[in-house]
Amino acid sequence: MTIHLTIENVDKYELVDKDISGLPYLKVLRKDDAVPLLYDSQFNLSEPLTRKKHQSDSLPVVTQLMRKLTEAKYSVRQNESNLQEYVKIKQAAAFSLYETGNPNSEDSMFKTGTNIITKVLEIKTKKPCVKLCNKKVIVIVNIENENTEPIDNIHILFHGLQKKSTEYTTKIYEETSYSPYWREKDFHSIKSNEECSIIGIIEMKELKYSVSKIEFEAVLSYMKQGKSYVLPLDDVSISAIDTMGENFDILQSSEEDKYKVLAILATSEKTDINLRHIDHKENPINILEAISNHLDIERLGNLKNVLIHKKSLNHILYGLTLIFLEETNLSACVTVQIYSRSPAQVLAFIHYLYDGVPYRIMATLPNHIVTSKSEDLSHLDSEKIDNPQIDYTSYATTIINQSKIMLQYLDECIVKMNENTSPEVQSKIGHQIQILSMGLPEFLKFRNKVLQEASNGIQGLKLKEKIDTLSVDMMDES
Repeated sequence: MTIHLTIENVDKYELVDKDISGLPYLKVLRKDDAVPLLYDSQFNLSEPLTRKKHQSDSLPVVTQLMRKLTEAKYSVRQNESNLQEYVKIKQAAAFSLYETGNPNSEDSMFKTGTNIITKVLEIKTKKPCVKLCNKKVIVIVNIENENTEPIDNIHILFHGLQKKSTEYTTKIYEETSYSPYWREKDFHSIKSNEECSIIGIIEMKELKYSVSKIEFEAVLSYMKQGKSYVLPLDDVSISAIDTMGENFDILQSSEEDKYKVLAILATSEKTDINLRHIDHKENPINILEAISNHLDIERLGNLKNVLIHKKSLNHILYGLTLIFLEETNLSACVTVQIYSRSPAQVLAFIHYLYDGVPYRIMATLPNHIVTSKSEDLSHLDSEKIDNPQIDYTSYATTIINQSKIMLQYLDECIVKMNENTSPEVQSKIGHQIQILSMGLPEFLKFRNKVLQEASNGIQGLKLKEKIDTLSVDMMDES
């Protein structure tokens, strides 16, 4: 026996004799190669014979197109195979994760009830509270993390028994001792021995065409030390008929005032405004009391600095909430946080303020600068903010260095274009400069040099008021 040829990385091979000529050719498919290799009886590499040649097949264009067609067919088959394998692996992984978080055996702890599960997972929960606020359905769940480690990536998951898809949002708030008494957590994380309120917000359009009850299996999903956990909550049911009841609206219900504020914060948009009483020196007033008395916006329970409009369900200001940040409201200018369903409510409130309150009160945004034309109203002027002046002198060197880098690179591009004998490139000389004529790697190096020079220049900028301090520090170090 003699070894005529050695082929590496072979996936499969076969002998093909379509013309029954008695001289078959060897067809070899290598791994990660879309084009099969064809060898004749002398083991010489030949072009693939996909079909009998006609007169037009001798054209180079047709030959190249047939080759591309063969490559495309092979690539499609390989991609379909890889896709099917990926789908199977993904389904198996999802099912494995589901079994890990939702065991279905008879002795599973999910059969023991939510009270025992919370003790095992060391998370204390209360029954979800389902209410309506600002035309949105909210589900409030109070939880306390009794673990020694924090829990992260916390979300309420709703799985409808009849309606499979539901739009909702999860927010986490922690209680504070200052206005507005709740603060939304930037990260969905709860520290050890910390108590927070998790709110699931569902749009009312989800109930628009549903008369019967919508039931949800609610669970709390979180991560602890890199592992995922699922804590089942009590089932939640929402009915369109229930929403017709007056007690379903949290503003009209008997819930605690702090939870009413929590629901408003979670379902509203915040707008900050400043209210200035023009005639405060001659006739000082309490702006909070004036708004409350003349616009029928009442205080919310024992919260002295929170006003809310909840008398008329059909009024445009219904649900509008004002939170005064100052402890005393006898000052000429107070800052107010307005929580509304939309900017239209804020605009309506300002119109009612000007028309309904018999005092000269001016509403402005915090970034508006107010300056009086006379000394009598100078106490209403905005606080002057000294904008720090930046010394841009040192950045001039950066601009010069960047210009040198650009000129040098453009000169190199022109030289490269002159060396190119292509008529298309030669026709552009003197009119255009191809910035990629040096090649992509060189262009990336050029770009990085320009960006690095800009970064160095920005870091070199100093505030005028700090120049003396910095110079003294450097003298001390030397």
